[in-house]
Amino acid sequence: MSSSSLLPSSPNERTEKPPNNPPRKSTTTLILPTLQTSLSTIGHFLLPECLIVHSPPQVLHETSWLDGLRGVAALLVVLQHEHAMVNMGLHRCYGYGHDDETRSLAYWPVVRLLFSGGSFAVMVFFYISGFVVPRRMIQMLHEGRQTEYMEALQSAIIRRHVRLLMPAFFSALLIIVFYHITGFEENWSGGRASNIFVEFLWWILDCLHTLNYFTAFAMRYNPVTWTIVVELKGSMAIFAWLFVVHRLRPQRRILLTLALSFFLVLFGLGSWFAAFFVGMLSCELDLLNASGELTHIWLPWTKISHYLAQHKRLHALVLNAGIILGLLFASTPMLKGPSAKEAIERCAWPETLFNIVPYHYWQNWPTLEYRDFWYFWGACLLGISIKEVKWAKSLFETNFAQYLGRHSFSLYLTHLVVGATFSRIIFILCGYSHLGGPDANWPFDRIAVGAWHDYFPASVGPQGLTPGIILNLMLTLPVMFFVAEMGTKVFDRPSVRLSQWVWEWYQLL
Repeated sequence: MSSSSLLPSSPNERTEKPPNNPPRKSTTTLILPTLQTSLSTIGHFLLPECLIVHSPPQVLHETSWLDGLRGVAALLVVLQHEHAMVNMGLHRCYGYGHDDETRSLAYWPVVRLLFSGGSFAVMVFFYISGFVVPRRMIQMLHEGRQTEYMEALQSAIIRRHVRLLMPAFFSALLIIVFYHITGFEENWSGGRASNIFVEFLWWILDCLHTLNYFTAFAMRYNPVTWTIVVELKGSMAIFAWLFVVHRLRPQRRILLTLALSFFLVLFGLGSWFAAFFVGMLSCELDLLNASGELTHIWLPWTKISHYLAQHKRLHALVLNAGIILGLLFASTPMLKGPSAKEAIERCAWPETLFNIVPYHYWQNWPTLEYRDFWYFWGACLLGISIKEVKWAKSLFETNFAQYLGRHSFSLYLTHLVVGATFSRIIFILCGYSHLGGPDANWPFDRIAVGAWHDYFPASVGPQGLTPGIILNLMLTLPVMFFVAEMGTKVFDRPSVRLSQWVWEWYQLL
């Protein structure tokens, strides 16, 4: 083939290829997908869990029931604070002062937990933390992984501070921003700063004060954080104790932990911290039982355990009785009177139970330490029994209980701000005049007191079950759950990642 045959025979046969340049996109074409993605992300963020159609099924693990128990406990705290806005007397004894109002269903044992069970629920928090927080480290000790245990202990000490304090600090910051933007009357003592920048400075000082949790009580902007302070103290006490006894054999470690728990609750006025240690004790027994090692360890109750194991019906009866007793101890009412003796005589509650309470629990009368004694035993009995009773355990593994458990920390930290604004408005509309009226601050002075009274009166029905209260719970709880979900996404889950990052950063030092 000649070279000339490779050339076009005429100029008409010559063609030039167009440049391979993509068509220029308009600004709208570039921005629209980005805007759609952003709106989709925001919409997914704000979408409540109950509206997610294709949500993955939740896989239960060995301590899922504790997550559900924690969630239900958080809900009890919410219910107590909601009822306390309109009736502070629900803690009192049934029939106190021969008043018909105190003979309502809300004052009955066990039932009263739905109205005033938040104080007991806090003791349940402490027991659960004692069970869950040291679990991985105790398992390492059982497996003889001493070196890994020391690293895990160091990691837990560092991460625990971030895990608890970051949500507490950040939720308080969001509360400050909310009140300054909306202008609502603040729900913290001491008044509001002149502007938000001064408030930020006070918030920083409040955070620094709370960092010294050995002397702090609670954050100024979120009073419920007093339990976070106790959680930190209890966690550090567990870590220190576990370090002291980590070289002992499980039998001796269990017996020493049991002795420490009894000392704290009987002689040390330390029922809160005793709950942490009993939770840790329950965790170790649970791990030993799961591995089959518990049968090779002698404990004071070994013979009783073997006997009950051989008699299934009696075993089930004892465990169910433990649940009933735990609920009864959890129902211990608040006393009111000039002296403890006179208050006990007025109360329709077994006098023997009050007489069993050690003397030092009464020294600060009229404070409520005497209730903590029985709350401790109630929390321990429930924790130990529920784990072994199938029907009770399954209640806390239901979807709703697990939902509450996933958002329990955020629900606990955010419910007060919803109650102090949204709930208060509903209560005013239903006729609870002490929350509104011309003497109240904006915007509560602008709301017509009793505008809904004809439909949802505040003074009709048994105490704690008036139409106004029921309406408030029906409207408020969904709002609280939504806010709690947002809090879980904004500061709860990020605190887990941040705590891990802080630990990794610390290892590089």
